[in-house]
Amino acid sequence: MLAYSNVLVLSPHTDDSELGAGGLIARLVSSGARVTVMVFCNAVKSLNVKLLNNTADKNNILLTEFKEAANLQKVNTVILNYPVRNFDKHRQDILEAMCARRRDYDLVLTPCAFDVHQDHKVIFEETQRAFKNTTVLGYELPWNHVNFNSPLYIKLSKEHLAKKWAAVSCYKSQIEMNRAYFTREFIYGLASVRGVQIGSKYAEMYQFINGVSL
Repeated sequence: MLAYSNVLVLSPHTDDSELGAGGLIARLVSSGARVTVMVFCNAVKSLNVKLLNNTADKNNILLTEFKEAANLQKVNTVILNYPVRNFDKHRQDILEAMCARRRDYDLVLTPCAFDVHQDHKVIFEETQRAFKNTTVLGYELPWNHVNFNSPLYIKLSKEHLAKKWAAVSCYKSQIEMNRAYFTREFIYGLASVRGVQIGSKYAEMYQFINGVSL
Protein backbone atom coordinates (compact mmCIF):
# COMPACT_ATOMS: atom_id res chain seq x y z
CA MET A 1 0.00 0.00 0.00
CA LEU A 2 1.26 3.48 -0.89
CA ALA A 3 1.65 5.64 2.21
CA TYR A 4 0.00 8.82 0.92
CA SER A 5 -3.37 10.16 1.95
CA ASN A 6 -3.78 13.44 0.03
CA VAL A 7 -2.41 13.64 -3.49
CA LEU A 8 -2.37 16.52 -5.97
CA VAL A 9 -1.90 15.84 -9.68
CA LEU A 10 -0.93 18.93 -11.71
CA SER A 11 -2.20 18.60 -15.28
CA PRO A 12 -1.21 21.43 -17.64
CA HIS A 13 -3.96 20.45 -20.06
CA THR A 14 -6.94 18.15 -19.94
CA ASP A 15 -5.67 14.57 -20.57
CA ASP A 16 -2.07 15.02 -19.31
CA SER A 17 -2.82 13.53 -15.89
CA GLU A 18 -4.51 10.43 -17.35
CA LEU A 19 -1.78 9.84 -19.93
CA GLY A 20 1.14 10.42 -17.58
CA ALA A 21 -0.14 9.20 -14.24
CA GLY A 22 -3.40 7.33 -14.82
CA GLY A 23 -2.05 4.05 -13.48
CA LEU A 24 -0.63 5.55 -10.30
CA ILE A 25 -3.85 7.52 -9.78
CA ALA A 26 -5.78 4.25 -9.94
CA ARG A 27 -3.37 2.63 -7.50
CA LEU A 28 -3.56 5.54 -5.06
CA VAL A 29 -7.36 5.66 -5.14
CA SER A 30 -7.56 1.92 -4.59
CA SER A 31 -5.30 2.30 -1.53
CA GLY A 32 -7.67 4.86 -0.02
CA ALA A 33 -5.88 8.11 -0.94
CA ARG A 34 -7.82 11.27 -1.71
CA VAL A 35 -6.64 12.43 -5.15
CA THR A 36 -7.25 15.86 -6.68
CA VAL A 37 -6.44 16.71 -10.29
CA MET A 38 -5.73 20.38 -10.97
CA VAL A 39 -6.02 21.21 -14.66
CA PHE A 40 -4.73 24.55 -15.94
CA CYS A 41 -6.16 24.73 -19.48
CA ASN A 42 -8.81 23.04 -21.62
CA ALA A 43 -6.55 23.26 -24.72
CA VAL A 44 -9.53 23.56 -27.05
CA LYS A 45 -7.37 25.49 -29.54
CA SER A 46 -5.33 22.32 -30.06
CA LEU A 47 -8.29 20.40 -31.41
CA ASN A 48 -8.83 19.74 -35.09
CA VAL A 49 -10.94 22.51 -36.67
CA LYS A 50 -13.01 20.03 -38.68
CA LEU A 51 -13.81 18.10 -35.51
CA LEU A 52 -14.85 21.30 -33.76
CA ASN A 53 -17.11 22.26 -36.64
CA ASN A 54 -18.97 18.98 -36.16
CA THR A 55 -19.33 19.45 -32.41
CA ALA A 56 -22.23 21.35 -30.83
CA ASP A 57 -20.41 22.32 -27.63
CA LYS A 58 -17.12 23.45 -29.15
CA ASN A 59 -15.65 25.24 -26.15
CA ASN A 60 -16.33 22.57 -23.56
CA ILE A 61 -15.66 19.29 -25.35
CA LEU A 62 -12.34 18.62 -23.61
CA LEU A 63 -13.64 19.72 -20.22
CA THR A 64 -16.60 17.38 -20.64
CA GLU A 65 -14.22 14.53 -21.42
CA PHE A 66 -11.97 15.52 -18.50
CA LYS A 67 -14.90 15.44 -16.08
CA GLU A 68 -15.99 12.06 -17.41
CA ALA A 69 -12.48 10.67 -16.86
CA ALA A 70 -12.33 12.21 -13.37
CA ASN A 71 -15.65 10.63 -12.40
CA LEU A 72 -14.41 7.27 -13.64
CA GLN A 73 -11.18 7.66 -11.67
CA LYS A 74 -13.07 8.87 -8.56
CA VAL A 75 -10.87 11.95 -8.19
CA ASN A 76 -11.64 15.52 -7.19
CA THR A 77 -10.97 18.34 -9.64
CA VAL A 78 -9.82 21.95 -9.71
CA ILE A 79 -10.34 23.58 -13.11
CA LEU A 80 -8.45 26.70 -14.21
CA ASN A 81 -8.34 28.21 -17.69
CA TYR A 82 -5.05 29.72 -18.81
CA PRO A 83 -4.40 30.10 -22.56
CA VAL A 84 -2.72 27.12 -24.19
CA ARG A 85 0.95 27.59 -25.09
CA ASN A 86 1.04 30.87 -23.15
CA PHE A 87 1.45 29.79 -19.52
CA ASP A 88 4.66 31.80 -19.28
CA LYS A 89 2.61 35.01 -19.40
CA HIS A 90 0.63 33.88 -16.34
CA ARG A 91 3.44 32.37 -14.30
CA GLN A 92 2.78 34.32 -11.09
CA ASP A 93 -0.94 33.51 -11.08
CA ILE A 94 -0.13 29.84 -11.65
CA LEU A 95 2.37 29.87 -8.78
CA GLU A 96 -0.14 31.49 -6.45
CA ALA A 97 -2.80 28.90 -7.36
CA MET A 98 -0.32 26.20 -6.35
CA CYS A 99 0.87 27.97 -3.20
CA ALA A 100 -2.70 28.31 -1.96
CA ARG A 101 -2.79 24.52 -1.74
CA ARG A 102 0.77 23.61 -0.82
CA ARG A 103 0.00 22.59 2.77
CA ASP A 104 -2.88 20.29 1.78
CA TYR A 105 -1.00 17.42 0.12
CA ASP A 106 1.68 14.87 0.98
CA LEU A 107 2.39 13.89 -2.65
CA VAL A 108 2.39 15.99 -5.83
CA LEU A 109 2.61 14.64 -9.39
CA THR A 110 3.71 17.06 -12.11
CA PRO A 111 5.29 16.99 -15.59
CA CYS A 112 8.93 15.95 -15.41
CA ALA A 113 11.95 18.22 -15.90
CA PHE A 114 12.64 16.77 -19.35
CA ASP A 115 9.28 17.69 -20.88
CA VAL A 116 9.90 20.20 -23.69
CA HIS A 117 6.31 21.46 -24.07
CA GLN A 118 6.33 25.14 -23.10
CA ASP A 119 3.26 24.92 -20.84
CA HIS A 120 4.51 21.76 -19.16
CA LYS A 121 7.85 23.43 -18.42
CA VAL A 122 6.11 26.30 -16.63
CA ILE A 123 4.08 23.89 -14.47
CA PHE A 124 7.21 21.89 -13.59
CA GLU A 125 9.19 25.01 -12.69
CA GLU A 126 6.46 26.51 -10.55
CA THR A 127 5.89 23.15 -8.83
CA GLN A 128 9.48 23.30 -7.64
CA ARG A 129 8.89 26.72 -6.12
CA ALA A 130 5.51 25.97 -4.55
CA PHE A 131 6.14 22.46 -3.18
CA LYS A 132 9.70 22.55 -1.84
CA ASN A 133 8.59 20.75 1.33
CA THR A 134 6.46 18.06 -0.31
CA THR A 135 7.29 14.80 -2.05
CA VAL A 136 7.12 15.49 -5.79
CA LEU A 137 7.30 13.04 -8.72
CA GLY A 138 7.44 13.97 -12.41
CA TYR A 139 5.35 11.86 -14.74
CA GLU A 140 6.35 10.59 -18.16
CA LEU A 141 4.89 11.87 -21.46
CA PRO A 142 7.53 10.40 -23.78
CA TRP A 143 6.45 12.18 -26.96
CA ASN A 144 7.58 15.42 -25.26
CA HIS A 145 10.96 14.11 -24.04
CA VAL A 146 14.44 13.93 -25.50
CA ASN A 147 15.84 12.12 -22.43
CA PHE A 148 14.81 10.98 -18.95
CA ASN A 149 16.99 10.78 -15.85
CA SER A 150 16.47 9.83 -12.18
CA PRO A 151 13.79 7.24 -12.97
CA LEU A 152 11.50 5.84 -10.32
CA TYR A 153 9.19 2.99 -11.30
CA ILE A 154 5.72 2.37 -9.90
CA LYS A 155 4.35 -1.16 -10.31
CA LEU A 156 0.82 -1.43 -11.68
CA SER A 157 -1.64 -4.29 -11.59
CA LYS A 158 -3.73 -5.18 -14.64
CA GLU A 159 -6.67 -3.52 -12.87
CA HIS A 160 -4.74 -0.26 -12.45
CA LEU A 161 -3.75 -0.25 -16.11
CA ALA A 162 -7.28 -1.08 -17.23
CA LYS A 163 -8.52 1.92 -15.22
CA LYS A 164 -5.90 4.11 -16.87
CA TRP A 165 -6.97 3.03 -20.35
CA ALA A 166 -10.63 3.55 -19.47
CA ALA A 167 -9.84 7.13 -18.38
CA VAL A 168 -7.79 7.83 -21.50
CA SER A 169 -10.62 6.40 -23.61
CA CYS A 170 -12.90 9.18 -22.35
CA TYR A 171 -11.08 11.58 -24.67
CA LYS A 172 -12.94 10.65 -27.84
CA SER A 173 -12.04 13.99 -29.45
CA GLN A 174 -8.34 13.12 -29.17
CA ILE A 175 -8.84 9.56 -30.35
CA GLU A 176 -10.65 10.89 -33.44
CA MET A 177 -7.56 12.97 -34.23
CA ASN A 178 -5.56 9.71 -34.48
CA ARG A 179 -2.95 10.72 -31.94
CA ALA A 180 -0.63 7.74 -31.58
CA TYR A 181 -0.52 7.96 -27.79
CA PHE A 182 -4.32 7.68 -27.54
CA THR A 183 -4.34 4.00 -28.48
CA ARG A 184 -4.62 0.91 -26.35
CA GLU A 185 -1.49 -0.44 -28.02
CA PHE A 186 0.56 2.54 -26.86
CA ILE A 187 -0.80 2.66 -23.29
CA TYR A 188 -0.31 -1.06 -22.73
CA GLY A 189 2.94 -1.21 -24.70
CA LEU A 190 4.64 1.54 -22.69
CA ALA A 191 3.42 0.03 -19.41
CA SER A 192 4.79 -3.35 -20.51
CA VAL A 193 8.19 -1.86 -21.38
CA ARG A 194 8.41 -0.10 -18.03
CA GLY A 195 7.34 -3.30 -16.32
CA VAL A 196 10.06 -5.32 -18.05
CA GLN A 197 12.64 -2.85 -16.80
CA ILE A 198 11.82 -3.73 -13.18
CA GLY A 199 10.69 -7.35 -13.55
CA SER A 200 6.99 -6.56 -13.33
CA LYS A 201 4.05 -7.08 -15.68
CA TYR A 202 3.22 -3.36 -15.89
CA ALA A 203 4.64 -0.11 -14.52
CA GLU A 204 4.80 3.64 -14.96
CA MET A 205 8.04 5.62 -14.84
CA TYR A 206 8.47 8.85 -12.87
CA GLN A 207 11.26 11.31 -12.15
CA PHE A 208 12.10 11.62 -8.49
CA ILE A 209 12.12 15.40 -8.00
CA ASN A 210 11.84 15.96 -4.27
CA GLY A 211 11.20 13.77 -1.27
CA VAL A 212 10.02 14.35 2.27
CA SER A 213 9.88 11.48 4.75
CA LEU A 214 6.42 10.59 6.05
